[in-house]
Amino acid sequence: MTIAVTGATGNLGRLTIAALLGRGVAAADIVAVVRDAAKAADWYWENYESAVGTARETGALFGAAGTGRVAGAARKDYAEAAAAVLLADDAAGKVYELGGDRLTYTELAEALSGVVGKPVVYKDLSREEYTQVLEGAGVPSQFAAVLADSDAGIAAGALDTESGDLQRLIGRDATPVADVLRG
Repeated sequence: MTIAVTGATGNLGRLTIAALLGRGVAAADIVAVVRDAAKAADWYWENYESAVGTARETGALFGAAGTGRVAGAARKDYAEAAAAVLLADDAAGKVYELGGDRLTYTELAEALSGVVGKPVVYKDLSREEYTQVLEGAGVPSQFAAVLADSDAGIAAGALDTESGDLQRLIGRDATPVADVLRG
């Protein structure tokens, strides 16, 4: 069987190839497909790595997610799940809803507190205010708008799932966000 992995030079693709090799797939059976990483939208706990420095400096996590939950996970967890699906005999036609720990931004701020060693609070802003904060921090305006819109999606439940598919596929709990953000 030949397995094609798209985005093979990106973070998830690279880890998926490593997971496949770790499960005994011969390198000759893996085709690495390279694509433009800018065309993909990835939602990993690693997306919050930049929040560590801000939290350390300001004692705050800024966002516009309200009380919405993010069912995030580490890139490595998603890659292991992808490898498990690619190697499963019964996965054809199945849909998996992958998500790890379900956290509000208030809970994410609590996790950041443990990472930076001081209290961190979540400052919930309007989408417009959050866009302005990001622009003030040097984020280009178009990308700031995308990030603020992503938070609005979180507030609406777009990144939340209770499926348990990720944990079943990898055979363990997802990597805790604090472990990911500690590096």
